[in-house]
Amino acid sequence: MFSDAKLIDSKNNAFFKRLVKISQNKEKSLCLLEGIHLCQEFLAKADGAQLKAAIFQASAISKAVNEANSELMQLYQCLNSSPTILADQLFKQLCDVPSPQGVIFLIEPAQRPLDELLVDKTMVLVDRVQDPGNLGTIIRTVAAAGIKQLVLSSGTVKAWSPKVLRSAQGAHFAITIFTEVDLKVLVNKLKLPIYATALSDEARSLYALDLARECAWLLGNEGQGVSRELLAQATAEVFIPQAEAVESLNVAVACGIILFEQRRQRLAQVS
Repeated sequence: MFSDAKLIDSKNNAFFKRLVKISQNKEKSLCLLEGIHLCQEFLAKADGAQLKAAIFQASAISKAVNEANSELMQLYQCLNSSPTILADQLFKQLCDVPSPQGVIFLIEPAQRPLDELLVDKTMVLVDRVQDPGNLGTIIRTVAAAGIKQLVLSSGTVKAWSPKVLRSAQGAHFAITIFTEVDLKVLVNKLKLPIYATALSDEARSLYALDLARECAWLLGNEGQGVSRELLAQATAEVFIPQAEAVESLNVAVACGIILFEQRRQRLAQVS
């Protein structure tokens, strides 16, 4: 069954050493997808991303042979290239969770040039968000809201880091992500209203606005919010009415509220 697979059981193996570097975000053009769900989503939806290697945990794939309809074996059998099998102790060194599912894909994400951005279609702009969990949740929320474009500024946490990937749960492959973008330059090219989340005297309540059908949402850094330069370029500043018990909402939570308020207004117009 595994005659086409390459077994690696030494930590001195050159390919394994490279995998360790990639797992530590030391190679920016490559990343690791960990777990069955992420790998399934990649195979089903990836547009432009390339599979460089499929890596399986030795004990997990051996066990999967004897399990009827095993998802791990289904992944193994649908590959067009020879997989790599890692000894258990090596495989676990690459994993970001304590109980790995036995499979990792090494991929090269698609690098989207900014000229592919549709400047008249709804998008979310992210200004220097630092927390991987926040960015992953934003990616998942953008996809769930039916928005296809996400633009990340320079200084934003890496979109394809392990913690962001795990938090987004495959949503990376449902949208187009543009990275390392100078938002101050970009917003001058957009052909739609720009709504920036902010706590200021100029900000208007989200629920008092008749939101444009196509717009750009601008979300800011967890501590500093949207930069002053970008706020100055926004069409309107928007706040979410809330109780006074806390100063502000988490940026990922705020993202969900504003995007689904826009979606609610869209659906109300259709009905």
